Amino acid sequence: MMCGTTGVIDHQVQCSADYVAAMSERLAHRGPDDAGTFADGGAVGFAHHRLSILDLTSVGHQPMSCDSGRWTLVFNGEIYNCRELRHELRQAGVDFSSDSDTEVLLKAYQVWREDCVDKICGMYAFAVWDRDEHTLFLACDRLGKKPLLYYWDGTTFAFASELKAFLTLPACERRLNPDAVDAYLSFGYIPAPLSIFRYIVKLLPGHSMTVRNGALTVRRYWFPERVAAMRSGSRTERIEQFRELFAKGSADQLLLSGQYGAALHDYLLAIVQAPCMPKVYLKALRCLLFVIAPTWRARLFGQSAA
Repeated sequence: MMCGTTGVIDHQVQCSADYVAAMSERLAHRGPDDAGTFADGGAVGFAHHRLSILDLTSVGHQPMSCDSGRWTLVFNGEIYNCRELRHELRQAGVDFSSDSDTEVLLKAYQVWREDCVDKICGMYAFAVWDRDEHTLFLACDRLGKKPLLYYWDGTTFAFASELKAFLTLPACERRLNPDAVDAYLSFGYIPAPLSIFRYIVKLLPGHSMTVRNGALTVRRYWFPERVAAMRSGSRTERIEQFRELFAKGSADQLLLSGQYGAALHDYLLAIVQAPCMPKVYLKALRCLLFVIAPTWRARLFGQSAA
């Protein structure tokens, strides 16, 4: 489940549209359903490749701009609580023209600005350009499920969903990051904020960034310890609270416009989460079982759940 986003800001060279077009070609495989571009003069450009999840019609096209044209959004992911947010925004007098979570996210930013990240729940990486303030705002979801990388050399700022997109930028040096190489050889992966290249960085999970007047400001907006501090009640009460949250979380992730199913790749997931799904939607649940487990007991659990 993925889309591809990219964007460039370069007020000196004034060829961001050309840069974005080249970067966008490297991300075409991420979104087979639709593609679009946006340009604000020659200094700012966005591109998006869409894999349709909510509202499969063309009204979910990206990049998406508000009615006034001031704010333009590119977004990869899914907002799980978009129904609740849409209701809250409507109560505040906001109108909607689609069922897409992209429009909900855009209008949430219009109303709450940078604080919208405290309201939304989901997996996401998005960027919003403010034409009037000449400001770019970016955010990554709380656990970093959706990737967001960026490049900054003091003149050109670029972001993308994948590393390969940056290699089309003329100014981007393919110089390896020794710390990233060491981490990969030690752990088998490269932890954020590092990437294999020195000048390309991953935005950390639960962080947002503002780009304004040639300056980058990074802010952490989510703290797991604050969630832990909210626990209260007896053990039995906390177990019941977890069950309610788990059921709601499963329901929130089923707001799809097409068919849905369960990929039972883990036996605990198979016996716990999959049974919650038909209770939410009275549709036929399609299960794909590919349990990767070393024991017969794990495979048996997965087969029973399927």
